[in-house]
Amino acid sequence: MIKIKLSEIAENSAVFHNLKYTNDRCGGNRNRMTFEVTNLSGNPITVEVAQYVSDPLKKTYSLKWDQHPVEVEAIRITIQGSCENSEFLNMLKLILNTEKILDIVE
Repeated sequence: MIKIKLSEIAENSAVFHNLKYTNDRCGGNRNRMTFEVTNLSGNPITVEVAQYVSDPLKKTYSLKWDQHPVEVEAIRITIQGSCENSEFLNMLKLILNTEKILDIVE
């Protein structure tokens, strides 16, 4: 089990978001990874959600996003499955590498 916490926030602190990551690393479809962001003194966290809806006439699926984003104090994302977890972590690496490249180019 991996448990990582970047910071501990408190009211009126200089730390804006508390970031936590856990991964039970049990492998396969049982593997569960959780990423949590908690806001106490930083800018709001806005959450938007979507569900797949089907169009039987076109025989297609598309995402239908909620029309009203919600501001929340914390968000927890749990992804199950080792392949899904790897994809999420690879996306985080891609974001980090892109930011590094942009810092060099700009």
